[in-house]
Amino acid sequence: MSLITLNIPDDIDKELAEMSVKREEFLLEALKEKINSQRHSNLEELLAEGYKERKTENTVLSKDFFHTDLENWNEY
Repeated sequence: MSLITLNIPDDIDKELAEMSVKREEFLLEALKEKINSQRHSNLEELLAEGYKERKTENTVLSKDFFHTDLENWNEY
């Protein structure tokens, strides 16, 4: 485990004290949530980038299989 020294602004420290929470546990949980949020955000960016890169390929494939996709479908 690593030791990190963190200077907390007085207003945030006061809010933590008013919440009657264990600071270390609270801050660790907040860090975990922020890390997960960042990972999720990075994943969405990577997916969007991949979809954009494959746009032309996907359009061509959709056109190639257009008639097959509609085969045996009842008309509505």
